[in-house]
Amino acid sequence: MNARDLNVDDLCHPEIEWRWPAATPGSSLFRGHEAVTRGLEQWAESWEALQMDPYRRFVAGDRPR
Repeated sequence: MNARDLNVDDLCHPEIEWRWPAATPGSSLFRGHEAVTRGLEQWAESWEALQMDPYRRFVAGDRPR
């Protein structure tokens, strides 16, 4: 994401549903890879520079504690 590669095909299940918090301007529900990628592109347009640093990384099958 830091490189603005916002394609989620390899990161998320094909039937992903992503909703921004209600307080987010233009909050919407995005379903599927194409819609989530479009939503992330809209969000990223708000930032001149974007740097995301992972807090925690999960391996397939891991469950958050």
